Amino acid sequence: MASTVPKNKQLIENIEMEAFGSTKVRLATIGVGPCICFVVILDDGCEVFLEHRSDAYLPATVTTENIDLCLQNLAEHVNDVSPSSQIS
Repeated sequence: MASTVPKNKQLIENIEMEAFGSTKVRLATIGVGPCICFVVILDDGCEVFLEHRSDAYLPATVTTENIDLCLQNLAEHVNDVSPSSQIS
């Protein structure tokens, strides 16, 4: 007998490593382990943005300059997937 997903259940979208995305439904990322995951709440909790980054791309030394660049990139990615949203 084939298994089916009940109509009231929705699949959880997985954000892969080195990827990002947002949804108004369900969102997850697996295998974060040594990686970093940014979680941004948008539109008073109506939408969630996730970005999953490998630790290989993190700087060896953290400075205010490279953190600033990281957050600028994060903000651009949020704008790419949800340009009309506002960070809550």
